[in-house]
Amino acid sequence: MSKHTPGPWYTTTRSSDSQGLICSEVDGRNIAVSYNPRDADLIAAAPDLLSAAETLLTDALDRDECHDEETGEMYDDWAALDEAIRKAKGD
Repeated sequence: MSKHTPGPWYTTTRSSDSQGLICSEVDGRNIAVSYNPRDADLIAAAPDLLSAAETLLTDALDRDECHDEETGEMYDDWAALDEAIRKAKGD
């Protein structure tokens, strides 16, 4: 089960304009505050990036593109993507 809060999220600035605020489009809840407003866009994109990464990895696994045929080991780039997905989901 994923521990991330589902998106979509959007960004806005706090009244001081020195922080970025990430909010849920679904219910308007505050998700996070970034101390540098430039970081807010990346944080707001996190749910979409995670979903795209999961789809990409699943499709590649279905096409048998992720593992070396001779060794059976997962290629480094796919292993890094799998690790990043697990980290994002708290696994």
